[in-house]
Amino acid sequence: MDTRKIPLFCYWNGCIKDGPDGPFYEGSSPRGIRVDSKIELSNLLDDLHRLTGFEKGKFQIDLIGRYPSIVQQQMVKYVRLPIVDDCSLEMMLEVPCYHPSINSLEVYLEIKPFSDEVTVSISHQSPLESNVPRKRYRQEDASSVNADVNVSGRNTKLGSPPEDNHNGWIEDEESTDVGNSGDNGVAQKDSKMKKPTLTEGVSDSVSKQLIFSSSWLDESELHVGMIFRGKDELAKAVKLYSNRRQREYNVFEIPITGTFQSGCKNYCRWFLKAAKTNGNGFKITEYTGPHACKPADVGSDFLAGEIECLVKVQPSLSIVELNNWVKEAFGYTVSYANMWKAKKEAISAILGDLDKSFSVLPKFMAALGSSNKMLLEWQYDLFPDPKNASFRSVFWAFQQSVEGFPHCRPLILVDTVDLSGKYPGKLLVAAGLDAENSLFPLAFAITTQEDLSADTWRWFFSCIRKKVTQREGICLILS
Repeated sequence: MDTRKIPLFCYWNGCIKDGPDGPFYEGSSPRGIRVDSKIELSNLLDDLHRLTGFEKGKFQIDLIGRYPSIVQQQMVKYVRLPIVDDCSLEMMLEVPCYHPSINSLEVYLEIKPFSDEVTVSISHQSPLESNVPRKRYRQEDASSVNADVNVSGRNTKLGSPPEDNHNGWIEDEESTDVGNSGDNGVAQKDSKMKKPTLTEGVSDSVSKQLIFSSSWLDESELHVGMIFRGKDELAKAVKLYSNRRQREYNVFEIPITGTFQSGCKNYCRWFLKAAKTNGNGFKITEYTGPHACKPADVGSDFLAGEIECLVKVQPSLSIVELNNWVKEAFGYTVSYANMWKAKKEAISAILGDLDKSFSVLPKFMAALGSSNKMLLEWQYDLFPDPKNASFRSVFWAFQQSVEGFPHCRPLILVDTVDLSGKYPGKLLVAAGLDAENSLFPLAFAITTQEDLSADTWRWFFSCIRKKVTQREGICLILS
């Protein structure tokens, strides 16, 4: 789960303006793509050259991100962030992880020909957007896939799938919703009649490689004619499509004929068949959908990948809150048990498992001790190898608490908390009362004993007497 897909809305053929909330783009509609959170800048630029139709060798694309500088509950302020290297790109793509309320990113493209320093992004119309008659309706006239966003494709004749597509899937001429579907001869004839402009550097044949945003997975269906780079990418698309619709499916591969088939486990009408192309790609040749059966519960592994960034930023999110987010984002309900398991898997992916946590506990406590002058006391059983030991208990108290306790009331309250999980135990907490009768944290201990013995209590109180306070006449209250 090191990477995930980030929605990225790209603007060009317009201009950047500044408003009360920061920069915004005026004069064009965005094109949406999904990119890996760990994508390199060079790979992203390659994808954008194919998306816009500007040849890489003749045009330079500069990126400016709309970066949130102030994020509060009711207000978000943005600034311009020039994306000039992998570091600045990573900074931009990390925004959804640190600000879950911002689930999509905007980048503004400034396109310049290498032979001229004049920026063409604000005055130039790509050949892909010329008024050539289209076979199919424009997507902006239909219901949009994502609110306020046109996620569109462009017409190309695909002889084989591209080798360097980093973001999503591609589709051929017959299955393109938005693009130039007119006769190529007419298009070439019209282009010859036009006066020379800055667009002469753009290939007349238009790029043969097309990035098609995977945003269709949110609303639209798979369809005949879609081309995938290989069997793995096709299988991934079917899995993501099915998981986001809470449907179970079977996969059948026929090596002799080189076909890939998938059908609904509940035997409804949903069916997909893809055949191998001349290269290693696969093209959907038969498709029947959508599903007619009832939704099933999605797997916890899929949910864990979706909620990982949320849990990383806000670990205290409840199962109910996570369920509400999934329902709002994907439109379906997840069982409490499944979401609980998914959150547990997400936490393990972020923090590591419990065995790893115990192994780094001495290092963690040592770091706290050196930076906060924390007082420590360990109990452990040695193994034959002196480098390893079995953990029993650890006591700690912060120096600030030790220095502040003489100004508190002569009272210590002690309570215990059960630690659930793979390795059960107890958390012991000692607190005082200050002059305003507010709790004053004093000392803590963790022990592997579920039922505290007299020896454990004696050890805990002796640590308080030895390391925290030698004050006389203290009242002790146990829960």
